[in-house]
Amino acid sequence: MGWLIGWETKDALIQHLLRQDGGNCDVIDHSLRGNSLWMLCKRKDDGSRFIVLCRLQYCRGSGPYGRDWGYKDIDESMGPCYYDCPERLLAQSDDTSDYGTAWRRNCREMRARNATRKAFIGSLKPGDKFLCHGREVTFHKMVDHQRWNRPNTRYVTGYVEGDETLYRWPKSKIRPLEVS
Repeated sequence: MGWLIGWETKDALIQHLLRQDGGNCDVIDHSLRGNSLWMLCKRKDDGSRFIVLCRLQYCRGSGPYGRDWGYKDIDESMGPCYYDCPERLLAQSDDTSDYGTAWRRNCREMRARNATRKAFIGSLKPGDKFLCHGREVTFHKMVDHQRWNRPNTRYVTGYVEGDETLYRWPKSKIRPLEVS
């Protein structure tokens, strides 16, 4: 379960992973999301299809000189802890392992939760209330924030009850208030 390192560039590593020369399966579809390369593979012997996640990483000084890109591969029967696999790949997999079935279900549930949260955030108007980090917050406005490592990141600004300071809240942490 270690990392394989030894490619000069990320592109060279991706091309290597997609080729799969001489292996017992072919890559029939793929999607690259950041440093997650999702691949739909088809076994040559029985034609079954399964998903493999290759986590890509730059490991400075870890490989032979100048060859510091590496990967770690995890197939869906291992139940990877990443849930952003595209639906088009999930729909084509016919893996029947317990981990694979549960993992595909979790991917779809996570996608549905994110869509619901995104719709909720898009519907916020000044004065609306939401939860963030377990605190009730009053929505003020949406702001764009420029940072060197996250350009064009959008934040929600709001006030905590009893505090007149305007705080920035990351959209990923915002939840609707529970209706009782």
